[in-house]
Amino acid sequence: MKITALSLATTLLLFTGTAHAGVRQFQDGFEGSPATKWRAVNHAGFDYNIGNARTGQNNAWLHTGNSLGNASVDINVATGTNGPSICTARIYANALNNRSTEIDRVVVTDSEGHLYTTMHASLHYGSGYEPITVDVDIQGYKTLNFRYEIQDNNRGFDGEWVRLDDFTLQCAY
Repeated sequence: MKITALSLATTLLLFTGTAHAGVRQFQDGFEGSPATKWRAVNHAGFDYNIGNARTGQNNAWLHTGNSLGNASVDINVATGTNGPSICTARIYANALNNRSTEIDRVVVTDSEGHLYTTMHASLHYGSGYEPITVDVDIQGYKTLNFRYEIQDNNRGFDGEWVRLDDFTLQCAY
């Protein structure tokens, strides 16, 4: 009788606490064929096997200046979570051309066009790849679009060059 009561009490304790959480993660380091997943707009693209990546062999790049217009890369990612989730996206960016620069806009939208967040990130020349992190609160299953953009703001003939690598999205639910 004492063993049954103890077992029942232990079982009740296990199932009446806080909800069990999980984490879903998506990673993309521009390996394989990044152009099949990522969209490059204007003067943006991908380096393949040339030794500039943070990890692996490939990376993305953005370039603007000399009236080239804005440049961006973006990707759609299904969050795959049911209910409320806090998602954290991280990508690493490297400023080139011997000067500091910016990722002028990091924009997160869903497939219905709802804006979740937009932010600006400064990069420091000589620091190598620096993390850019953005948090998004979502409800239910969503396909999110993450866009990283530099803008042509009279940045001169050389303009600005940025490399991107190692995108990760983690959603806790």
